[in-house]
Amino acid sequence: MAIWLLHASNDGYAEEIFGLRLEASYWDANIKGRIQSQGVAGDDQPPNATRFSPFEMGITDEKQRAITLELRHRLPIVPRLILDHTTITAQASSTTAREINFRASTFASGAVLQTSMELTQNDYTLYYSLADSWFHFDLGASIRVIEGDLDLTEIPAAADTPGGGEEEGGEGELGGETGTLDGPSTDLAAFGDEPILLFTRAALTLPETTISIVLTTRYLNSGQEHWSDHESKITALATSDTLDFAFHIGYKKTKLISKDLGELETNIEIAGPFLRFGLIF
Repeated sequence: MAIWLLHASNDGYAEEIFGLRLEASYWDANIKGRIQSQGVAGDDQPPNATRFSPFEMGITDEKQRAITLELRHRLPIVPRLILDHTTITAQASSTTAREINFRASTFASGAVLQTSMELTQNDYTLYYSLADSWFHFDLGASIRVIEGDLDLTEIPAAADTPGGGEEEGGEGELGGETGTLDGPSTDLAAFGDEPILLFTRAALTLPETTISIVLTTRYLNSGQEHWSDHESKITALATSDTLDFAFHIGYKKTKLISKDLGELETNIEIAGPFLRFGLIF
């Protein structure tokens, strides 16, 4: 939960001295991009034969949840702290429109695949507040601890469920979830990484209101890897005698480009609108 010590000014505004903020998010995320085996140039198959897109795996729109815990204070030198926990899970089925040779597995054209994805992302951010008035600016660094698994199961034709239809011009067909997984399972990827990203946050409070426009970025580009989060939101605060609330609505985009993530070359973008609610008391 959140504990705040507040000092109220004559104007009715409150200045934080020390406290915790707890927030929960609901993210309507769209996933796109591709993953492919390493060393495509040396493969016998052309690059397209070694790639999967989220569409081919049946993963496109996924509603995700996240929790944020933030420690704020007025202590000199000591950085402030943000803990973000995000879990992205998906289970979907699809039908391939082409033969795919991926690592040690071959999926024939027309194969029905069940995809299971679990991705956990924890961001540990230390930052300093460089401006804190009607214009607010924070600068720091985030350590991102990411772990995940991606599995494919080929389902016999008799176990296929109805509901899929081929999308004209697409790379495959999307169907409903299947209830039985009695085909061979392929552990497509098990990956983990801990990159360090630059963290910035800028906020502008509208005059005579408790409404703010906030832009938050986490960014790393090392040439071999690109990790980034870009979040823009509108925040409104509501106060009472014993409890304060924060309401957020915005848009978030996460991008991951890596030459070696679980022995895969990855280019994935996850983006969409979100709602967030915070408690302050």
